[in-house]
Amino acid sequence: MPTRQNYLAIDDYEFHFIMLRTSTFSLWPGLVTWVLLTLVSSAELAAAPKNIAILNMSTAPESAQVAAKARQIIDNNPELRTTNPGDLSRALEGMFPLGGPDVLIFEKVDQALELSEQAFSSFKPKLAKVNLEKARALLFSLPPSRPAYQRLADLSFQMALIHLRDENRGLAIREFHLLHKLDARESIDPVRYAPDVVKAFTQSRAQLAAAADKSSTITVSATYDGAPVYLNGKLVGNAPIEIAVVPGTHLVAIAAPQYQAVTRALEIDPDSNELLRFDLKPRSPVVRALNMRYQASQTGLLDDQIREVAARTALLVGSDAVLVLIDKGDETVATLYDQRLDRLSFNRPVDESLDMLLGLVIETPRPGIVEAAAPIMPTLPWYRSPLGIAAIGGGTAITIGILGVLTLSGSGPEPFDGFTEIFGPNPGIRF
Repeated sequence: MPTRQNYLAIDDYEFHFIMLRTSTFSLWPGLVTWVLLTLVSSAELAAAPKNIAILNMSTAPESAQVAAKARQIIDNNPELRTTNPGDLSRALEGMFPLGGPDVLIFEKVDQALELSEQAFSSFKPKLAKVNLEKARALLFSLPPSRPAYQRLADLSFQMALIHLRDENRGLAIREFHLLHKLDARESIDPVRYAPDVVKAFTQSRAQLAAAADKSSTITVSATYDGAPVYLNGKLVGNAPIEIAVVPGTHLVAIAAPQYQAVTRALEIDPDSNELLRFDLKPRSPVVRALNMRYQASQTGLLDDQIREVAARTALLVGSDAVLVLIDKGDETVATLYDQRLDRLSFNRPVDESLDMLLGLVIETPRPGIVEAAAPIMPTLPWYRSPLGIAAIGGGTAITIGILGVLTLSGSGPEPFDGFTEIFGPNPGIRF
């Protein structure tokens, strides 16, 4: 058999046919191996870093500095990242407890109520009414809560006093109706208040008792199905819902964490069906973060409560894990929850060892011999370790070597007889 040679034929078609048959059977195995290894390596190298949200639940004055240190430790690890710097990260990581938007609204409400009381004492009922209406509008924008409805009850009482001074007894009794639903006061001090106030208060209670056997309905719907619905401060179900009520004045509120709360006052007639629809507007993530942290401060810091707040934080930020800062004795410590809200650590100090703790979030496989290097380099992913780099480089080099050997040693087809006859057995033009 003659030795395989590649001839430069006059007929380009014949030349490419020979080379195509040679390369097809010699190059494909090595080429496929090289492509697969390249794709696998690229997928590992291009893996997105894990997003760690920092939630500062500490009340210590230096907690903001501790949160900043935790952020620096996370940012120093290329496999991790924190919430993008901005208002949301400051809301989550700043000093706790915060004066969030709802807290500021309560402060404005208290100021308005105080101004109203001063105006009423100074015989300025119109100014008092203006401040009460301002306070009521602010309270109607807050999520239902005991502090909010306690202020609404006080507001209704003051408004009833103003209506009685204006000799508008019907509006005064209506305000007393709402007061009874929110506060359930059985009586008022006859020494402190005038006889007409005591009489109107008692009459309003009698009217509510007489209407107890009558029934009406309120049908509540919203742009967001499933939003909690409150009637006079009590949770009654989720929208859409039909509520049976007694005739009179009622407060209907609807609130969900991701939407702005809305409250409306309704005067329900006997045997009526009131249709009520709420157009909910989304709350900004910053406002939700601030209020979430403030509400957590009002309920305590038990393990289940911390886990619930961590879950809401992960949903709000879209993070893979949440690092919660809490008080433990005289120091601020960290608790780490993963995406499934499994607690990975508990009460760890925020120091350099936190980097190894955060490595628990990185789920990177260590194939082959690289597994042996895990105890030596626990914080490095396998493809960044020396053995991992050697494995990728060695595999690539071996693949290229096999490809070259297959190319040089492969058997191609012999020249056609007509081709040999034209140039002879040893033509002068070859390569």
